[in-house]
Amino acid sequence: MLSGAFTTVVGRVNDAPRINDGGKSKMATFRIGVIEKGKEGETTWSNFDVVVFGRMAEIVEQYVEKGSEVMVSGPQRQREYTDGQGNKRTSAQITANDLKLGARPQGQGGGDGKAEGQKTEAKSSKPSAKAADDFPDDVPF
Repeated sequence: MLSGAFTTVVGRVNDAPRINDGGKSKMATFRIGVIEKGKEGETTWSNFDVVVFGRMAEIVEQYVEKGSEVMVSGPQRQREYTDGQGNKRTSAQITANDLKLGARPQGQGGGDGKAEGQKTEAKSSKPSAKAADDFPDDVPF
């Protein structure tokens, strides 16, 4: 039985991803900004914190940068915390089990031979242990 909110979000990465290489597997965290247009033309901006593990974290480390377009899917949790000024805040966090990479920021190529706007995807190794072995060492994107 499934429980909780499962979310798919498409947006741009706000800052360079943070990589944590401690423990058994690598972890990457980053924030996605999403612009939503309302019925009356008003624009709102939402941010989602994203966490990925294992092979997906390695892909994020190698290919995702500030301004990259990404699509993530996974369970979403609301997190409450107190900021540095003592204000209570909430944050939406997605633990991604699916990641698709889109366009890179204009003027930044990274030298990987990937054409601007070319898309690729990675799935988490969590649903099946075999998924982590499906990626060759020289991922062509």
